[in-house]
Amino acid sequence: MDAANLNHILLDHNNQEAPHAAMDQGVIDALNGDWYIVNDSGEVEEYKVADVVPLADDFPGHDGADWFLANIGDLTSNLTPELDINNDDALAFMTDQVVHLKTNCGQDYAALHNDVLTECALIRVLLYKHRLVAGDPDLAAIHVNMYDLQHSAAGVNGTEMHAIRNIAGYDATTTAITQWLNANIHHVKFITKNISNLLCTVAYIFRQKGHHLVMAQDYGDAYTKIWGKVRQKKFRSPWSMLSTIATHAVPPCVLDAYWRYCVENRKCAAPLVLRLNCPASGTAAFYALKVGWDDGHSVYGNLLKGSDALVQNLNDLVHDMRTRRWRCSINAKYYGEANRRANASDFAPLATTVFGIYKSV
Repeated sequence: MDAANLNHILLDHNNQEAPHAAMDQGVIDALNGDWYIVNDSGEVEEYKVADVVPLADDFPGHDGADWFLANIGDLTSNLTPELDINNDDALAFMTDQVVHLKTNCGQDYAALHNDVLTECALIRVLLYKHRLVAGDPDLAAIHVNMYDLQHSAAGVNGTEMHAIRNIAGYDATTTAITQWLNANIHHVKFITKNISNLLCTVAYIFRQKGHHLVMAQDYGDAYTKIWGKVRQKKFRSPWSMLSTIATHAVPPCVLDAYWRYCVENRKCAAPLVLRLNCPASGTAAFYALKVGWDDGHSVYGNLLKGSDALVQNLNDLVHDMRTRRWRCSINAKYYGEANRRANASDFAPLATTVFGIYKSV
């Protein structure tokens, strides 16, 4: 992000040139940190057939009563016990996913290597086992309008499920998955042990960037960077698949609640614990301005008088954002927060002063 873009975000919304805009990139980095991310809009709900998780009506725990959270807004220590899924059910579930992706989602998915499809199918089984997806969730409770975006027993209805299980090659797919599981037992154990780290990584990127994945932007680097701090061993699927078809069925509020649960119960790696309270996308400008102002005030305190009311407003706003986890985020609506944004231009005088301080050092 260059100085002109930062200037636009912090100072005004009218593209009016501000003093001290020509800042060195190193200064920008020092002011913002690598978590400085601002997007104009959050994730849009849309139906994507590849994100649908086919679920047979007779699968254990398929009804809405088995939704994994009793109260999404107050997840502190207890999750509903994991489902006990036997080998036959798990194998059938995985076969459903692979056949669905190969037959219903276009040539790109049909051409994918079995390593990728089977790994993603195994991850979906683990999501279901941990009750992070459900057959018929309450839309109001999970703050979404479109159920099919998250997970669908209805989107792949009984007739379609029947078609999936009677398609030519279904049994052969089951055999291939069984062989893959047996031949890759150590990798299966890696996936099973790291499902919480995977989900918390996706939750972190979603919080920081406001999207699971944007193809026009290189999200892969962001995922790879944080995962390199979490584990040395890698998944076989690219992050473009792990963040979409493998895990997209977990609604945003559930994903974030699960991240908090893992942090509070020591179920995820330290780098993901440290990033739990990173600024949500759309709020980082205010955090950055507060850091810049506080740093400047510690050195030039006597020269920064006369802005007490504005500084207090900034402090109150940042405190509000820290207290209310998704306040003013571009994705606030997915967490039951009012979908409002703070006005960056209100703090233009402080931003101008911060620019001046960093320009002078």
